[in-house]
Amino acid sequence: MSKNDGQMVYFKVGAPIRYNHCDYVIGNIYDSNTLVLKNQQSGRIEIVKITDISSQIISDFEQRSEQSQNIERDLLSLTEEERLFTEHYLKIISPMLMQSREKGLHLKIAKELQISVPTLYRMIKEFRQTGKSTAFLHKKRPGGKGKGRIDLAVEEIIQTNLKEKYLTTQKPTLTAIFEEIKYDCEQAELKAPSFNTVRIRIAQIDEAIAVRRRLGAKAGDRYNASLGSIPDADWPLALAQMDHTVMPVIIVDDMYRKPINRACVTFIIDVFSRMILGMYLSLDAPSAMSAGLCMANALLRKDNLLESIDKPEFNAFWPTYGAMDVIHVDNAREFRGDMLKYATKEYNIDLNLRPVKNPRYGAHVERLMGTFSETLKKVPGATFSGPDEKGEYKAEDCAIFTIDELEKWLIAEICKYHIEDHSGIGMPPIQKWEEGIVGTKTQRGRGLPALFLNERKLKIDFMPFQERCISGNGVILNEVEYFSDVLRPWINRKSKDNPRQNEKYRFRYDPRDISSIYFYDELIGRYFEIPYRNTGHPAVSIWELKAARILAKKQGARTSDEHAVFEIVKYQRAILAESAQKTKAARKEQQRHAQNKKAAKKRTNLAKAKGDDSDISVNDEMDFDPDTIEGLHDDY
Repeated sequence: MSKNDGQMVYFKVGAPIRYNHCDYVIGNIYDSNTLVLKNQQSGRIEIVKITDISSQIISDFEQRSEQSQNIERDLLSLTEEERLFTEHYLKIISPMLMQSREKGLHLKIAKELQISVPTLYRMIKEFRQTGKSTAFLHKKRPGGKGKGRIDLAVEEIIQTNLKEKYLTTQKPTLTAIFEEIKYDCEQAELKAPSFNTVRIRIAQIDEAIAVRRRLGAKAGDRYNASLGSIPDADWPLALAQMDHTVMPVIIVDDMYRKPINRACVTFIIDVFSRMILGMYLSLDAPSAMSAGLCMANALLRKDNLLESIDKPEFNAFWPTYGAMDVIHVDNAREFRGDMLKYATKEYNIDLNLRPVKNPRYGAHVERLMGTFSETLKKVPGATFSGPDEKGEYKAEDCAIFTIDELEKWLIAEICKYHIEDHSGIGMPPIQKWEEGIVGTKTQRGRGLPALFLNERKLKIDFMPFQERCISGNGVILNEVEYFSDVLRPWINRKSKDNPRQNEKYRFRYDPRDISSIYFYDELIGRYFEIPYRNTGHPAVSIWELKAARILAKKQGARTSDEHAVFEIVKYQRAILAESAQKTKAARKEQQRHAQNKKAAKKRTNLAKAKGDDSDISVNDEMDFDPDTIEGLHDDY
């Protein structure tokens, strides 16, 4: 098997693959979890589960990546010019990434970029190896002497004018918008683009968007999806929807098995097949973190999640993984933050906020949540939808599930849902998924999705972040000091844009355990864990820290006094342990703390893989009581 530095694996017929120390060629894709392999030495045909292959490939990647010297740029570390450059390239090349495309498209795109066709295909191959637009960065900017390529600043002027002036109800003509662009370029002392260039950029605007913006929503009704039918969902992972709901069942704590509260679940559903792509269960209200963790779960394989059930008789599988082309979310605050916006861009996912008061764009995921809510009414501890339905039933007295047990039940229910007939598609979701992946006699399949090897970086990419300066004492995040020798080269670095100010760097963190944060080192091209400066502090969640600060303020202590705040955390935990058996609120807080400790343990395992590269490859709305549940957004 040939080696490269890609972070994605494509399972394609005819591709070489190394498995169990032997060289194979993929002879056929039997289904979404099974490959037919031919041993290149013995000629023997073997049937192998992708579950086994992927776990081995990922393990090898994690072992080798630590020794890799390759540097991978992080999307958030790009300059404005570099970001515009990658977005410009991706926009032009993206039609070539579709399953089906018009004849001769490669010639048109190569001509527009002024590159050869072989160069175009090499760029597409390199992009597919990582799945990230940053793969274009090492390419020299197209054009040169005599080629008249458009300056990126000019391109930005064009796009700004099209967005702010052309796509409006004033409906300016092509000539009028060209004059506006020409004027802005002259004011910026830049060479104006040709009239034909502006005409081409307008032609590239999505017709539905242009009609709605220029003629109004009513005129664009012909582009609207009818209820139950969403455009562009012609294959698996073409379009997904994400949303949250409260699970209508009371859960109990781990220790005393007494009721605490309801949990919240986030779902992502594939519109084409109705398969559930991702799921995240939490005691906390919807947040940027729950959205990010659900996205990471959707993009990665579910093998470890299924293993957590620990039942020999449970042999169901959950075959979905890979990046979706488009995902629809509602306008809730947790979906509008920078983290999700940048992370989806990094993985070439088109994030779309659903139009306000247009439920059709979220109909599938809302039906899914309704289905699972109805199913849960059969479970002891169900809360039902109102007094009439509830009757004399006392949910808290009947509750039996801990949050971990509810998660296992939910996973099993998801696997059952996948194999049952779905009225919307006339077959089980798993069958529709298989047909979309492998194909039928009349319809070509899309093929298996690309497998992400660098699970550690993917999960970190979907964590919230804050920007901070680095001083001699390290970095202060959430009024807590962190330090590592990794930060030394960046201490007191001056901003490139303003030499009078220190440069700010982005630090990512897991709100469930802030005992360490993640820093992306641009020189090495790696994420590093930065621990507390005072390593004697206990691991805490951001919610626990915030509660301790409120108490510290009431006691007259400075909330910036880190030592005093953490002493309060320790005191609160001692009191919590004593009162947990007496009150539901205390048991809930204790259970939340226990869940955060479990998340920290998983993160410790995640941190074992420190690298980001490898030479492994295969060829080519909510009813929460704000007094009991508090949400987390990008502000934290």
